[in-house]
Amino acid sequence: MVAGTNNHGWGRTVPAWNVMRLPGWPHMSPDELGSAIEDVLHRERRRAVTVVERTMPYHDGSAVKLAATVPLLLWSHFRTLTLGERVSWLVWVAIWAAVRAHRGRHHADP
Repeated sequence: MVAGTNNHGWGRTVPAWNVMRLPGWPHMSPDELGSAIEDVLHRERRRAVTVVERTMPYHDGSAVKLAATVPLLLWSHFRTLTLGERVSWLVWVAIWAAVRAHRGRHHADP
């Protein structure tokens, strides 16, 4: 299975990615990388590429599902993170909330 898209421009994200394991790829020249990709594809065939789908909540015209879109997107994103990434997100959200609360108190005082 291969994923493809023609989505371009600001705010557009592809619906799926083709993912391969290529150890040492950051240190390869473009020609070496191309050869490594071809080698893995020829050697491993279908097992060489994993298609990763970006899921999106679909509201199907339901007002309740439409209202739940943001929480569903957040949950979908949050469950795909590693434990360290989740902790990092929660720390940043806590910092943002603390700054907002501090600013709110500071601007409310005359």
